[in-house]
Amino acid sequence: MKTTQYILIAIGMLISLIIVYSFASEKKPNHLSINNCSECHLAQNTIDNSNSHFLVDSQEKLCGTCHESSIQNSHPSGFVPSDKIELPFVVDWKGEITCSTCHFIHEDIGKMNRSEKVGKDYCLECHGYDFFEDMRDKGISLIGFGHLDARQESDFNLIDKFSMQCIACHNKLEGILNVSLSSNTLLQHNGSGGSHPIGKDYLEASKYGGYVSINNINPLIELPDGKVGCTSCHEGYSKNHARLVISMAGSNLCMECHDL
Repeated sequence: MKTTQYILIAIGMLISLIIVYSFASEKKPNHLSINNCSECHLAQNTIDNSNSHFLVDSQEKLCGTCHESSIQNSHPSGFVPSDKIELPFVVDWKGEITCSTCHFIHEDIGKMNRSEKVGKDYCLECHGYDFFEDMRDKGISLIGFGHLDARQESDFNLIDKFSMQCIACHNKLEGILNVSLSSNTLLQHNGSGGSHPIGKDYLEASKYGGYVSINNINPLIELPDGKVGCTSCHEGYSKNHARLVISMAGSNLCMECHDL
């Protein structure tokens, strides 16, 4: 009787292992696997190594169709680097840094980074410490991040997630770098005394008059989720961190939106 029980237990364990292995080995859908290949690739029939690099548009614009604001708020791309890029990172057929320099475009979700290193160590795969030392904030705002993170959860439904990431850091800083929210939507630059509403839908606000048409706004001015945010005026990802997207000389930046 005991022998029979042992056999049944062994068979049960074997079946369980087979089931677990089947789920574990089941191929997960790759990034973009549900998309039509012709949405990105010029080749309409067989796509292989000889033609896969011919795309209908730049990688930045193609990635940006799904990844909102990826061009403005990510590591610069679309240029030929001054230094040689070493494996596992690659440049495209034009010798330019693109999204695929750091990412496997068609890998499983969660396994798209070309390097297994994370954070600061990931940046140092290409950049030396001196690169960050030359920055105004010594690279604190950038090192360890390839993008401003649009996935960050916001405690304020009105405010975009890029702005929340900016505030999460700046509300802990001192002096002119201290920025905080007042009444949930008024962004107060405490060091300079300046303030500006954020989280306001630009199209809705423009209906009351006094604003430049949303179709005529300078493309350098970003409106994440159609709203005014930190990255509407500041470069969120830049070697000169938080530089204004347009000079304030003669109130030029203000007049890009305000039709006074």
